[in-house]
Amino acid sequence: MKLTFKNRIPRWDEGLPLGNGLCGALVWGSSENIRVSLNRSDLWDLRISDTVSSPRFQYKEYVSLAKKGAEGEAEFNELFDAPYNLPYPTRIPAGALKLSSRPCEATFELNIDSATATIKSDIYKIQLFMGATDRLGYMLIQGNCRAELLAPPFNGDPAEEDIVVRNPLSSLSYPPCKIRENDGIMLFEQEMSCGKKYAVILGRKICETGAEYVFDILLSDGDADYLEKGIDRVKKALEVGFAAAAVPHKTWWKNYFSKSDIRLPKADAALQRLHKLNEYFLACCSQKGCPPMTLQGVWLADDGSLPPWKGDYHLDLNLQFSYAGCFPLNHVSEGESYIDFIFATRNAAKKHAEQFFGVEGYILPGVMDIEGKPMCGWGQYALSPGHQAWICLALDDYWRYTRKREKLKDIYDYLSGSGRALAALLVPSKDGKLTFPVSTSPEYFDNTWRAFLTPNSNYDQAGLLYLFSRLCDYAKLCAPEDEAYWRNILDRLAPLAVGADGFKVDADLEYNESHRHFSHLMSIYPYRITKPDAELDKIQNSILNLEKYGTGLWVGFSFTWASILYSIAGNGEGARYMLKLFAECFVSSNGFHLNGDYKKRGVSQFHYRPFTLEANMLYSAALAEMFLQSEEGKIRIFPAIPDAWKEDVSFSSLRAVGGFLVSAKYSKGKIVRLHIVNTQHDSAKIILETPEGKSEITLAHGLNKILD
Repeated sequence: MKLTFKNRIPRWDEGLPLGNGLCGALVWGSSENIRVSLNRSDLWDLRISDTVSSPRFQYKEYVSLAKKGAEGEAEFNELFDAPYNLPYPTRIPAGALKLSSRPCEATFELNIDSATATIKSDIYKIQLFMGATDRLGYMLIQGNCRAELLAPPFNGDPAEEDIVVRNPLSSLSYPPCKIRENDGIMLFEQEMSCGKKYAVILGRKICETGAEYVFDILLSDGDADYLEKGIDRVKKALEVGFAAAAVPHKTWWKNYFSKSDIRLPKADAALQRLHKLNEYFLACCSQKGCPPMTLQGVWLADDGSLPPWKGDYHLDLNLQFSYAGCFPLNHVSEGESYIDFIFATRNAAKKHAEQFFGVEGYILPGVMDIEGKPMCGWGQYALSPGHQAWICLALDDYWRYTRKREKLKDIYDYLSGSGRALAALLVPSKDGKLTFPVSTSPEYFDNTWRAFLTPNSNYDQAGLLYLFSRLCDYAKLCAPEDEAYWRNILDRLAPLAVGADGFKVDADLEYNESHRHFSHLMSIYPYRITKPDAELDKIQNSILNLEKYGTGLWVGFSFTWASILYSIAGNGEGARYMLKLFAECFVSSNGFHLNGDYKKRGVSQFHYRPFTLEANMLYSAALAEMFLQSEEGKIRIFPAIPDAWKEDVSFSSLRAVGGFLVSAKYSKGKIVRLHIVNTQHDSAKIILETPEGKSEITLAHGLNKILD
């Protein structure tokens, strides 16, 4: 599969994306002035606001001001929102390569299967890739084209237009740096804040095939010799050469794409294409041993300003949805980037729980930097404790989908630490039920006093019901002595607020207007504690209510989330339609999700185009949901397939709860192939549901050919 553009790619967010899990490049510009924007996902300015360290920056103050209502709003926002207006903490761009030639006709092309970009004209041919195995960048230039290294414009002008408030790079107040060149090595070293530095190195070698280049982005991390080590690494890679380095790189990508597959009919080739792009983006942005993807993954804006929302980690949806499809699509290693990060930030979660909330255990900030420190910004959600249950869901899914017993103790430790921290915040209501002192539902009423809802909102309540229910299950496996403790808390939680139109936002607020975040429906997805077998009416009524108020205030992720809701309800037509709307209205020419209906097709009143990745990833998770749904002891095959797909559609190696790999084919209105691999050592009994009916089967270890 290839992406092809003629002569010019005018914007960075339409560029050819390359990535290796740690570093990313965007290739764009004109045929005579090509720009390769370079970024590294752990390149951050980590200064924090003094406010975050102040004695008043505590949950008790948060609750006190929230309960004052309109009277406390200004003070609340000054303390818990305003620090986000500083330019830091933030991700920062690394630099760029400038490739210059005389005007010509050229083709920009990205080969998805080999993760290689090629720009070709009658006077030059340029090939680039970001090495998947060694995390270096490689470039080969044949013909008349000159390469330069550029430092970011930290003293330049900001972006001219952007509805999302963004600080110019110059607001970081970095000193200027100079490009140095010697013995085939071009580099710059940039001083940042707090004595930190980073460098970009570009090495060049002339050979028979043309001019070969290797580039790298380095962080000092207190190593005085980091620059010399980096230069040596680049020189050794130049000795290996472009062609030799491409061999393991292409092999890695071939193996990655073989992990799973979904095949749609030709009539929906555009949906198939976007899924392949999303799979590509996942591996570009998330590989084991690298940080998990932020809002923009390994890429950033290259327009003179800091990235939208500073390229941070949002925990009220974005980070979680970015990994929603990893395990169902059998990309376990890529998902482990997120899992490892949760464990790596355990101390930060413990510190935040102690210093901000005054409790023991684990709670991460709802908006945070790469070290897990709070960044504020709409404090109603950025500092709400309810997101912690959603973080726990990732660890729970890891166990449920892989059954890796070596992680079980760590997972229970994290979930129980989170449960104890959240339990310590709960207070009895008038009817004796446990609630948070104040509650919110992202992002209802934005950053106003009205955002504080009747405790608990369904968003918070679904998370608590989910987490304490699962803790009861985990205690049986890991710590039987804890089960009674978790059960006691679970029994004291109120049920979700439900009305005639499905789930409410809270006990006093119906879903009564279009809204981008379906936070009132968390029990359906992602927590899945509202089961379609037993409570289908609640799910269907909730979807009807979404339809009633329309998509006018939805953004891109709303459509992919809605697709999953339709699939869970068994409505394949609705699921497919939502994916088509997303693909047609919210996706850039290179596949990036741009948040708003930037083409102005009339499906949303948001017409802006800040690039984030969570909706791309959720799109592929939604597609997988149409083919396979699972829970403990149950697998549903083709649960939400539209009529147009029933003639010819298939999937292979999708992963089901319990550690099963499932492959199936639907042809001419019936299932003609169904294979299930039991990756566990023991046999397992499951209930198997297909469009033809339901049965109980036993799966032996290894391949089980149910239908062949």
